[in-house]
Amino acid sequence: MIFDALLDQHSCYKQYVDYTFTKRFGLNKLVAKIIALPLSYIISHLLQSGRGIPVYRGSRKILQTFNLSVAALCKGESIVIFPDIDYRDRSSQTKEMYDGFLFLEKYYFQATGQHLCFVPLYASKSKRMLIADQPIYFRNEAKFNIERNIIYEKIHICLNRLAVNCGDI
Repeated sequence: MIFDALLDQHSCYKQYVDYTFTKRFGLNKLVAKIIALPLSYIISHLLQSGRGIPVYRGSRKILQTFNLSVAALCKGESIVIFPDIDYRDRSSQTKEMYDGFLFLEKYYFQATGQHLCFVPLYASKSKRMLIADQPIYFRNEAKFNIERNIIYEKIHICLNRLAVNCGDI
């Protein structure tokens, strides 16, 4: 899943000029434009070639994200989601996360009658490896909104525990 603006060259360019290079990195607009033009072509094409699923934030188009995701999952494909909100934070500790990705459970369950498997995946800086933990599933007996909070906490705790176990924290 990838922020939709990065999958289209024009949107990617605009994102880099109007936010990433100017507001985040503090470059002046002319320098940002010079850097963003070639980079927006490279990044958008690279992400498209990786068959990224666009994530439409704050839009009803988010339903398209869920539909594309469920279609990929039903084909047996895996989806990697990085729900960390503050992606600029360089610490290994997972702090606040987006929780919208957990709604995939509802759409997947409607399509298949099975619960979706969420596998916490941690990228260890010190070990230079990706480490997967035990799968986490929603339970049948719990209401979705209550269970969503529980699954969120389980994933959050697991990611931080993996960071500690790897010696990254």
